[in-house]
Amino acid sequence: MTVSYALTVSSVSYCAFLKLLRKWRGSILKAVWAELLVWLILYAIIAIIINLCCPIEAVRHISNELARLNGHLESLDLKFMLGFFVTIVVDRWKTILQNISFIETVALSVSTIIRGKDDNVRLARRSIVRYLVLSQQKYIDAPVSTNNVLNNIRDFRIQLENLCKFDWVPIPIAYPQVVFLAVRIVFFLALFTRQYIPVDEFGLWYRYIPLMPAMSFLFYVGWMKVAEGLLNSFGEDDDDFEGNWVIDKNITTGMEIVDGSHAECPDLNIDRFADPKFGPMYPILLENATNNLQGSAADVVIPETSRMVHVDSQSSMASESNNQPRQSSIRRRFQRLSSRLKLGRTTSAPRITIKSPAADSTHSAFSNLEFVTEESEDPRADMRIEMDNSERGKK
Repeated sequence: MTVSYALTVSSVSYCAFLKLLRKWRGSILKAVWAELLVWLILYAIIAIIINLCCPIEAVRHISNELARLNGHLESLDLKFMLGFFVTIVVDRWKTILQNISFIETVALSVSTIIRGKDDNVRLARRSIVRYLVLSQQKYIDAPVSTNNVLNNIRDFRIQLENLCKFDWVPIPIAYPQVVFLAVRIVFFLALFTRQYIPVDEFGLWYRYIPLMPAMSFLFYVGWMKVAEGLLNSFGEDDDDFEGNWVIDKNITTGMEIVDGSHAECPDLNIDRFADPKFGPMYPILLENATNNLQGSAADVVIPETSRMVHVDSQSSMASESNNQPRQSSIRRRFQRLSSRLKLGRTTSAPRITIKSPAADSTHSAFSNLEFVTEESEDPRADMRIEMDNSERGKK
């Protein structure tokens, strides 16, 4: 199963990194140490041969050739190759992890819907694959509830199908071959190109120690080992998934849910949180610590002029009518103009005249418009008076 290190990095401290490096199981040192040791031994042997066994003229010629070869090695971009390959492998690993199915959802659904303690029903619950037969034999009370069992079994089967697909169709073999071969060839050539060859007869002794080449080997080969370990997540490495444990856990838990503890519910009792004096328990160090969830705008200071207050619409309209009229906007003046035009058409057909303001006015052009209406006499009133006089004359 994967190595758990969550407790080691549970808090940020200066020694958390050292505690993480102490873990041997699943570590990069465990994966790389054998190859790194062989590489260092070969590096030392080649260094001894070049510096002690070869003549000076041959050493100079070898130095020039190795410098030229080292320049060509820089063109091989291992970072891009490894990064792209590890990304594909990690995405594949995450998908496999998401499709490892557990039996609890299906078992709880079957145990809740398929009720009964006789032998037939018990065998039916234990044979979840025969859910269609269960529906025909009326062991399920509500036919609609069969959808729940059907959906859970379908999801369980889809997850198993996805795992089978990842097992049947691996990453194309050419890509792992290219990456693994490129890394190993580069560091094989680094045995020669990273040698320290002094120009004069005596060189500095510490320059013979391949510190930077060894670190490059550790990181790049360790990066490659990560991809190798994640290619087959159900293998026998330290960080591989424990398939046997998952199968044993599913069969044990599923049978216990549908048969061992079927129709057994805990008693309903008053919990401790019903007591108003009961409070959550924390360590003494966290007694005065407050780390509540807080929104991003919780500490914003709102000025008094921008605060929102409740205003009564009627009282506000009355107060505005008592106060001096404030300067209206363009939209409000257009609304007033249209309302007066409608009023003139329906009642007395007023005549509208516009007086232009002075040229040196500081207000807007619409704020100085004055509307003067002169109501004409209604001819219908004269007609009513004449009709009344004629009726009186007849009488």
